[in-house]
Amino acid sequence: AIAVAQRLVDDEPLSDHAARRLMRLHHRRGDLGAALATYQRLAVRLAQELGELPDDETAALAASLRQGQA
Repeated sequence: AIAVAQRLVDDEPLSDHAARRLMRLHHRRGDLGAALATYQRLAVRLAQELGELPDDETAALAASLRQGQA
């Protein structure tokens, strides 16, 4: 499932939905670092290419992962 989700992120690197899916899968696998790295890559890419931040749902997921609540 992670490989498929990673392909979605690779195909749509500005997609919050794809990033959230990958973040959740990494988290379920116990890899918090990979989940948060996925968020960071999305945030950087959105900022560089569109001057935007990840959407509220994605930011909330990242915050909950950081706090161990997801």
